[in-house]
Amino acid sequence: MRIWWIKCPNCKKLLESGSGGSPGLGEMFLVCPQCQIIVRTNDRKEWDLMRGFEKAWFLFRVAYTTLLIGGGSGVFAGLISAEALDFTTPGAVFVGTILGVGLAWWLIVMDVVRAIRESRKRMNDPDYRKIVKMLGVD
Repeated sequence: MRIWWIKCPNCKKLLESGSGGSPGLGEMFLVCPQCQIIVRTNDRKEWDLMRGFEKAWFLFRVAYTTLLIGGGSGVFAGLISAEALDFTTPGAVFVGTILGVGLAWWLIVMDVVRAIRESRKRMNDPDYRKIVKMLGVD
């Protein structure tokens, strides 16, 4: 896990901050609202500019994260329900894990599909593409 913040190198205004893993997919630059300077985001790339391996690695990280979040929350929910409803623990944990992974998969995949759609929309904008080319990425 990491914490990041992106500041404008010119006026030092905070443009973005967050925590977690590297997003990998997203806008390749930010524009400072105060001085209009373009600031490159080095940890993001547009979907259409990713190579095959980069796309595969991104999707692997999505699947891995889904299993961790969904599996962990499913095991927890299964243990709680087994205790509260007097079920057998292994069966409840199994069902909870399957439901947790399924729900997490659905939520995360929907978010990834939305992010890819937004990325493609940005790349269809000639002004955005011009800035990407100016940054030497296109």
